[in-house]
Amino acid sequence: NPFLKDADSEFNFDSDAWFLPSAEEEYRDGVVALQGFLDSLVSANDQSARFSVRADNLSAYLAVVEKRLGSYGQRLTASVGDPELTAALTPSGPDLQPIEGTPWSEIDNTFFEARGYTWALLHMMKALTVDFQKVLADKNAQVSMQQIIRDLEKASTRKWNPFVLNGHGFGWVANHSLVLASYMARANAAVLDLRQLLLSG
Repeated sequence: NPFLKDADSEFNFDSDAWFLPSAEEEYRDGVVALQGFLDSLVSANDQSARFSVRADNLSAYLAVVEKRLGSYGQRLTASVGDPELTAALTPSGPDLQPIEGTPWSEIDNTFFEARGYTWALLHMMKALTVDFQKVLADKNAQVSMQQIIRDLEKASTRKWNPFVLNGHGFGWVANHSLVLASYMARANAAVLDLRQLLLSG
């Protein structure tokens, strides 16, 4: 559907762009494109506007979610100031390149970007619970979906400290990046379980 293609490109616009066009302008255009898709879906005049409630469609979306959660988790662990801890948390293998540490001035950017994604994903998962209710019931997958929602709610819990702290080990200062990475890893594991349930008979 052309509306969805437009919305996808506009929502994936560079968030650092601030002029001609700004990120905010592109995001507003994305909302307009989504509204156009919803209007064409309701009117049923546009044959390219379809929404199929099937297990394979949900599984395909969850594959994207799984990659994004994994990517944010890696970026958050790269924010940790302890090189030994970062090495222990980072997956290793012959095909994987070591992750470069996040510069000190960008730690809060990484944290809040990941946190914003978990907040948006939480609402998407709640909506998918309603839209795919029958599919989830048929596959006995409601528990996995609720686990994802619980972990995303924990990741989105209000943070009272105005600073993103990056403490070491069991020291006096918390490590907000690792706490968020932990909840995202749990949500990612639940997404993997849900995908396996959807793909099995």
